[in-house]
Amino acid sequence: MFRIDITIDSLLPEIWLNIFKYLSIQDRCNLMLTCSYLYTLGSDPTLWKNCRINKRFIAKLGGLPFLRMRRFQYIRTLDLSESDVSSEQIEYLLCELEQNIFIRNLNLGRSRRSCWGTCPGCAASVSSRPGSPPHRSHSC
Repeated sequence: MFRIDITIDSLLPEIWLNIFKYLSIQDRCNLMLTCSYLYTLGSDPTLWKNCRINKRFIAKLGGLPFLRMRRFQYIRTLDLSESDVSSEQIEYLLCELEQNIFIRNLNLGRSRRSCWGTCPGCAASVSSRPGSPPHRSHSC
């Protein structure tokens, strides 16, 4: 009898990336949990750039340091509205925004324990994107 062994890495990475593009976020994450090869492929930043990051997602990941994860290098939308954002987290976020030129939509509306919307320095930070770096001399 003739036998063909087919393994996960029998498909080219480009084909796997194309498959990942058609999966929901949940299915993508589940597939990434099956083996290290698929985890590495599924962490490709181009797969996650249109993923909308919101406060519930951030809570699951344990805070804003997720921005340094390879897969979130190219994210475009970050929604922290109505969340508990401390001054330290805002400072961390502004530092990350200086390095991440891909974030196009940042929502900090009605965030508690922050001065967003009332402080000209912070308003300038958000409105200065994309071109100039965020305002960093302000301490909320």
